[in-house]
Amino acid sequence: MAKMMVVALGEEDKVESAKKQVTSFIDMKPNHWAYGYINVAKNLGIINGYPDGSFGPKNTVSYAEATTMIVRALEYENEVKKSTEYWPNNYITQAKKLSLYEEVGTINSNDGAKRGNI
Repeated sequence: MAKMMVVALGEEDKVESAKKQVTSFIDMKPNHWAYGYINVAKNLGIINGYPDGSFGPKNTVSYAEATTMIVRALEYENEVKKSTEYWPNNYITQAKKLSLYEEVGTINSNDGAKRGNI
């Protein structure tokens, strides 16, 4: 998902130099294939990781997590901050305002996001 976001934003030119950066995620190793993409996504504010400092590179991305990344990539973070809702509802509400779920239909925010839907 991090790679998809970096590519979609046209930020691939930053990946090589991001491979040389020290990551803030406790479970990421420099030899991981997505290390540079994850660093770029972190630098762009698209991902934050988990509260324990991990990223979970082997985890399946949930619809809630994917929605959060997409809304951040589209630069609607300030709109989300105005919401009185808590995560993930604040991001899901913003995504619905942007019609991002229009072609996806009903989803469970905790389910693993399907690549085709993303």
